[in-house]
Amino acid sequence: MRTSVLLVDDSPTFVDRARATLERGDLEVVGTADTGVAALAEAVRLQPAAILVDVQLGPESGFDVVRRMAQDERLQNSTLILMSTCHEDELRDLLDATPASAFLHKLDLTPSRVLEVRQRAEGRAG
Repeated sequence: MRTSVLLVDDSPTFVDRARATLERGDLEVVGTADTGVAALAEAVRLQPAAILVDVQLGPESGFDVVRRMAQDERLQNSTLILMSTCHEDELRDLLDATPASAFLHKLDLTPSRVLEVRQRAEGRAG
């Protein structure tokens, strides 16, 4: 069974590339969103196993989006993963305060990395 993923990013080019990359593995991109409001609505509707959220969604903060998702009980089974083209050390303080399970650099976004984060998160919850 493939693992469902919601991609949240405001770059259509990145979304297309990420979808192609992720779907080469055991992941299925079941939806996309380009704003925080759309992301929350799609996440609740689709109940994906993993939600990948860009740190910068135009004028919005992906950190705020992830915080709102983490507070929504309907999404308690979804693994929240932040992603960016920024390096992790540039975002360290913000990442330390986030409820996201992990951060992935967009160049490191692979099916195996997403599944690894998902498995770690399930292990903590179980």
